[in-house]
Amino acid sequence: MATGAMWEATNLLSGSSKKPWDENARRSKGMLSVLGPGVMVCLADSDIGGLFTMAVSGSRCGYLLLLLQPLLIPVPYMAQELTVRLGACSHRSLSGLAFDHLGRVWGSLTLLACVGVGCTAVVSEFTGVAAVGEIWGIPRLPSCLFSAGLLSIVVMRGSFRSVEKVGLALASCTCVFLILGVFCHPSTDELKAIFSPKASVLIKQPDFRKIVAANFGTVITPWMLFYQLSANVEKRLVPADVPLARADTALGAVCTQAVMASVLMTFARLARGADLEHMPLHEALVTPLVPLLGEFGAKVLMTCGLLASSMLATLVASLAVAWNCADTLGSRGSSDMTWRIGVLASVILGAVVIGCNWANIVRLNVTIQVANGLSMPFVVGVLFCLARSEALPPSLRLQGPYAVACGVAFASCSLITWVCAFL
Repeated sequence: MATGAMWEATNLLSGSSKKPWDENARRSKGMLSVLGPGVMVCLADSDIGGLFTMAVSGSRCGYLLLLLQPLLIPVPYMAQELTVRLGACSHRSLSGLAFDHLGRVWGSLTLLACVGVGCTAVVSEFTGVAAVGEIWGIPRLPSCLFSAGLLSIVVMRGSFRSVEKVGLALASCTCVFLILGVFCHPSTDELKAIFSPKASVLIKQPDFRKIVAANFGTVITPWMLFYQLSANVEKRLVPADVPLARADTALGAVCTQAVMASVLMTFARLARGADLEHMPLHEALVTPLVPLLGEFGAKVLMTCGLLASSMLATLVASLAVAWNCADTLGSRGSSDMTWRIGVLASVILGAVVIGCNWANIVRLNVTIQVANGLSMPFVVGVLFCLARSEALPPSLRLQGPYAVACGVAFASCSLITWVCAFL
């Protein structure tokens, strides 16, 4: 297992004053050995919650929120680029770094945030698995338990490298939604209608503000940050790997917004005015596609994209929780099995909650996206403070105009999310 880096750094930080980073480290890996976490974690954000939020955005607001998608690309890149620096230099998880550099209280709150957003994300992702099962007439519980079993086998029997390969394969399947975007892109007249007086009336409605808050909740998802930092540690990246890891993150940020925009355009074209929130999830996502692809084609495409995105996000969110818990407990005697057991527990929890129909899966997804947006300011704030601390060498420390730009971007997104959620 490639878990030694995090545990060695944990023991080092708890028993020595030596800096965890080495400014003279040189890259010994090829490009393909560095790339992966950025693309994987960004496309994991194209999960059932994000896809359904985009579907609702398109059906309720048409193409109006399409303008928001490219504007949001720099924001996740800025946040995740900081995890690249910290992961390559600190060799600790986000929660572990908070304990080391911000104190016990902030570290404990960060760990609680990780467990909270990660576990709720895992529960949410199994709604996508359940929806795929229902598309083909399979009851929720068997489909959820079967998927949970597959993921558990991947994690319990594989190395981090094999887990990442499975994740990247799943990530590639989410790109099927780009096919829909090609057929459902807006015309020039439809783009002009975005700026019409009718659109300004829609913006003033409370439901519109809730949808905007959910959109921001899909941009910087806290469990993405917890995962990517630890994944970079598991890959044993060093400061010299940062440029390639940044490119990996930039590619992922562009790809995920392209997928999101494609889903929005699809439902703006095919489901305008439909009340998706009060329809069974499998019907809400498949029925609008039937006129374009036929019933069988709609089922196959949605199964491919939805199952891949849900299982990918489940894998990422559960790993984020497990790695952060294991790293935080590392200096207290945890073993390499800790993170595996953590993944197994969170996956089984999600499968049972959704499989036993203990939650309304439609409302749950939108609610969790809003909750992600509301928790985002705290997690991003911790990340921002760590990037300006001694956790990074001076050459990679967040400072100057870029620090101001990051602060403004994070504060603006946080403010918009909170205002839209509560007004």
